[in-house]
Amino acid sequence: MMKKMKLLAMMLMAASISMTTVSCGSDGDDGDAPGQNDSEVSGGGSSNADALNSNDAKKKLEQYARELISKVNSNDFINFQTITDAVRNSDDQVISDWLDACLEACESQVSDTYLKRVYAAANFTGEFVLSNGRWTQTQKGGDHLRISLTDTNGNPCVLTVTTSGSTTQVHHEAFDDEEYAGYWNGYSHYQTIANSFVIPEHINITLTQGGSTPLTAEVYTAITQGSGDFDPSRDEAQVTANVTANDWKVLVNKAAFHAGKSAEATARVVKGSETLFEASASATGAVTNDEASISTGKVVARVLGGKVRVEGTIKDGFQHAMEQADKNDEKENSYKQWITNANALMDVKLYLDDSKNASASLVLLPFVDRYSSPYYSYEYWYNEPGLLFTDGTSYTFSEYFDDGSFKTVIKNFENLMDSFARMFGDD
Repeated sequence: MMKKMKLLAMMLMAASISMTTVSCGSDGDDGDAPGQNDSEVSGGGSSNADALNSNDAKKKLEQYARELISKVNSNDFINFQTITDAVRNSDDQVISDWLDACLEACESQVSDTYLKRVYAAANFTGEFVLSNGRWTQTQKGGDHLRISLTDTNGNPCVLTVTTSGSTTQVHHEAFDDEEYAGYWNGYSHYQTIANSFVIPEHINITLTQGGSTPLTAEVYTAITQGSGDFDPSRDEAQVTANVTANDWKVLVNKAAFHAGKSAEATARVVKGSETLFEASASATGAVTNDEASISTGKVVARVLGGKVRVEGTIKDGFQHAMEQADKNDEKENSYKQWITNANALMDVKLYLDDSKNASASLVLLPFVDRYSSPYYSYEYWYNEPGLLFTDGTSYTFSEYFDDGSFKTVIKNFENLMDSFARMFGDD
């Protein structure tokens, strides 16, 4: 159960902070629905800058990490704090009761040991107003959720969530839970809870504050499935979204899963007119309820307009090589050979300063864990991801991105997280 008015705070934060985790499309303001532009993030570099050795590359990465963090400031969302401050310490019993009723509406008791929960947006509707520290429900039911209040600067604020279009009920056993139901007749008993989700075609979130609209979010979902549970080897799903929070934009363009045979996604995070991060990835393979395999893959990720770029492909046979390595993890020569084979099928490189010349390749580095005693001994081989530089040096990620060289980056990131925590926390 959510505590106090964290429901509202979480909705605001999810919409604004999610910019660090979602993917993209065109960043134009032409009003088209997300997903209209299916172009991938462009690869390649624009300069012939020399590849950097491991030490110079580390300095560049540390520099650009600091630059990226410096562009994210909790003050960019200070207007949302005036809303959460107005909500803090309010009497939210009315909303708590409403949320309990919404959750109960999702439940259907089939038997003592089996419960169904069907989560549908239609259950979470109504209108609420905050006045003098108390919440009042002004409308029950309807086709939307609306929350109205006055922020600490005296601005009227209205958060509205609506859904439209067709709906698709999705269930898969992976969604289900099992809860302890008690102990009797000498046995522990458990209740199976089957969780299904009714996915609307369109979700729209709008926040008005005074005379402005600092937050909008549009999510479009298309699911094609046969009868019964969602079958990853047969069914398809696609999600696109467009989120704007003040000067920030996140655009999700065709994050799609195609009948267990391929998947693709593109992403862009924009502040003002500057694209801070963009990426696209695609993969082919086979997915069933029991297992998943990747045949080929492609990725392009650009940070700060290409100051840092990761780009490359994975060829057919990579997963087979990794599986064979796992089967031979007690045999040094075999294990190392399969890791060598896997590296030959993974061509993913690190580029700096938008150069056409790669400074490093992403590789898997083999290591051994040995134990020996008078009674027992073993040898177990494993691998860690790392960077192989053109100067011949190689490092695992944990070795290269060490606390010493990236001390300032780590401290700046911690300070950033602390500033958000102070802004939207309970204290």
